[in-house]
Amino acid sequence: DHGQRRYTNNQQGFRDVDQKKATGTFFYRMAPKTRLLLEASVAKNDYVAVTQLAAPNSDDNTYLAGVEWEATAITSGTFKVGYQKRDFADARFNDIDGLSYFLDMAWQPNTYTTLTIGAKRTTSESAEQDIGGFVITGYSLGLQHAFSERTQLKANYTQDTSDFTSTQERTDRGKNITLGITHSLRTWLDISLNYRRIARSSNEEIYAFSSDAMELSLSSKFD
Repeated sequence: DHGQRRYTNNQQGFRDVDQKKATGTFFYRMAPKTRLLLEASVAKNDYVAVTQLAAPNSDDNTYLAGVEWEATAITSGTFKVGYQKRDFADARFNDIDGLSYFLDMAWQPNTYTTLTIGAKRTTSESAEQDIGGFVITGYSLGLQHAFSERTQLKANYTQDTSDFTSTQERTDRGKNITLGITHSLRTWLDISLNYRRIARSSNEEIYAFSSDAMELSLSSKFD
């Protein structure tokens, strides 16, 4: 994977970055519906800021082992756990290493209800200048239920904690709740109404916020 990100307004040019990433995964089938896996991922982030010394250029490597399963007709998922390391070229940014894991599981007790469970612990880079990166630990729970062939309820809850490795000793905690309903007006036209609440707390008060939103959307599909 290769990407180039450029910001053209709001004085965000310090976030311009070239990203390269390669991932390889080896699967071993130990049962008809279960596979073990080994995965390695290496990434390089090169910022193009004028002052290169202040740019959080980094090498990001992750090594995971896990299992992918579809044990029965009603459950499936992937779980991976291992080691991650993010090294910054500039010594002013603290390197990050430690445990990494990912969980993505779906449970379908019947044909009209699906429950999803997710978890992760990984690293990310801050959108703020002079802050290198942070460890994010998150969990999610989702529900999709069909009242009929034309009406569906969707609910999702996510919670995460971001621990910054800079000298700030800053920790942010976020929560995201989404509740919505979708109805098919026609075979080609759906209408959706969603309520979304996002809240973040922090030991640095300036970063705390909350928002509430109602979303109404129409979507159409044509064959």
